[in-house]
Amino acid sequence: MLHDLLVTEANAASLIQESTHTIHSDLKVAEVADFFHKNDQTEFLPVVEHKKILGIVWRKDLMDVLAGRFGRDLNQKKHIRKVMDTSPIIVDADLPLVSLSHLITEFHGQHRGDAFLIERDGHYLGAATFVDLLRRMTLLQVQSARYANPLSGLPGNLPIQQKLSKMLALNAVFSIVYVDLDHFKAYNDYYSFEEGDEAIRILSSILTELPIRTDDFVGHIGGDDFMLILADADRYSDYCQHILRVFREKVMALYSKEDQNRGGIHARNRQGDAQFFPIMSLSLGVLVVHPDHVDHLQRLATLATQAKKKAKQMGGNTFAVMETHCCQDDVLETL
Repeated sequence: MLHDLLVTEANAASLIQESTHTIHSDLKVAEVADFFHKNDQTEFLPVVEHKKILGIVWRKDLMDVLAGRFGRDLNQKKHIRKVMDTSPIIVDADLPLVSLSHLITEFHGQHRGDAFLIERDGHYLGAATFVDLLRRMTLLQVQSARYANPLSGLPGNLPIQQKLSKMLALNAVFSIVYVDLDHFKAYNDYYSFEEGDEAIRILSSILTELPIRTDDFVGHIGGDDFMLILADADRYSDYCQHILRVFREKVMALYSKEDQNRGGIHARNRQGDAQFFPIMSLSLGVLVVHPDHVDHLQRLATLATQAKKKAKQMGGNTFAVMETHCCQDDVLETL
């Protein structure tokens, strides 16, 4: 559900060919054909008037029309609107590339040509080809893999910072859920690194299976720390409760029956002293970011960390909420 997160962040507008030439519907067929002859790299021409898309002319289709018997004599004086394709693929500039790719796949074999037109608020912006789309998605997938955490496959610190910067630039309310795994180090040392990796993978799968929106984001900060970024301040409670509940259901399988019955493990703490560590749990620090209250990433990170610490102080299986306009606890909930 959250595959290709960097691709999801990009949209159709990133594919626009700024140099795409457009034509008026009153042009004669002969004039358009002459343009194609003089510009042999041009395969299509959008027909646009007053910024509105009326259609598209495909080089191949027009040449086929003129190449037929009496084709030139019958058509060269017609207005181009008489022979243009009136049903081109038109997409909104803000359509995510993943959605665009799915749309193009659905249209496969049902459209003419290999290009689509891009608009915003009903106004023509530009055009792009299917090859442009494939190249851009391939590039973003490579970038996603480059910056992904190798264990979880989720975007790492750089994509997380880029997403947070973008959210700050929008100057709108959004929320951050800082996810931390309690007692992970003790578990990792007591069982094995392989078992510890499995705990990380389980948490990662819970986060990636959330029914989030395309403008939301899930990243892996590193180790046992994750971050969920939501493009509003209305959904974090349901998500947090779901994450806590599902993790509690799945985490028990990582322990032996004896440790399950005991409720935890006896292991060494960071100082080397023997200590009892309960079954792993989650602490979720929620930071609701309001417009004009945070102007740089360092401050944002500090506040999110404070929210996480508040949750950890509650003893696990908890989420704590802070708001940037008051920078203090607003809600504390435990499952």
